[in-house]
Amino acid sequence: MFDIYVGDYPVYFVFVNILLGLTPFFLGYLLIKLYKSNYKFKSFLQFITFFVWLIFSPNAPYMIVDIRHINGFCEVSQTNICTNNAWHIIFFFIFGLLGWVFYFYMIDQIRVYLSKVLSKNFAKLFPVIITPIISLGLLIGLTERLNTWDVIFNFTNVVDAIFSYLMLAENQHNLIAFTIGLYFLYYLAKILFIPINKLKLAKKWIT
Repeated sequence: MFDIYVGDYPVYFVFVNILLGLTPFFLGYLLIKLYKSNYKFKSFLQFITFFVWLIFSPNAPYMIVDIRHINGFCEVSQTNICTNNAWHIIFFFIFGLLGWVFYFYMIDQIRVYLSKVLSKNFAKLFPVIITPIISLGLLIGLTERLNTWDVIFNFTNVVDAIFSYLMLAENQHNLIAFTIGLYFLYYLAKILFIPINKLKLAKKWIT
C-alpha cells in the first residue's frame, strides 16, 4: 500500500487525510462530553479543545482541493482526452465529495454544541464566522505547504502566511474566492444533507 501511487499521490495519504478529516468530529465529541462533565476546569478544557478543533478544521475541506493532484498526470491524446489515467478524475472527485460531507458535519456538530453552551442565535452565526477562518487555514496549507502541527512547531511561518493573505492584495482574491466557495458548499449541504442532530447514527456524537 505504501508503494501505490495515483500520479505522485501516495494512496496511503488517502487514509491519513481521512483520519485528519475525521479528527474534528472526535474533538467535537470531546467538547460535548466536557460541557456535560463536572470537571473543575471544564471551561478552560473546552477552550483548549476548541482551539485544537480550529487548527484541525481545514483538513476536511483540504480533501476537496486534493483534486489538484490530477493536474499534469494525464498523458493527453491527440483528441485532447486523458486516456490512460482518466480514472484519476473520478478517484479525486469522490475523495473531494467525502471532504465536503466531513466539512458540513464537523461545522454542524459544533453548531449543535454552541446552541447548548451559548445560544441558538449564536450557533446560527457560527458557520458565517468560522468559514473565512477555515478558508484561510486551507489556503495556508495548500499554497504554503504548512501543516496543522506547524501552528505549534513553525508558528512564525504560520503568522507570516496569515498576514500575507490578510494584508497583500495579490493574495486576498484567493481568500475571498475560497470563502465564497466554502459558504456555497456549506449552505448547499444544509439544503441537501440531513442535519447532524437528526441523524440516528450521529446522536452519540452530539448528546
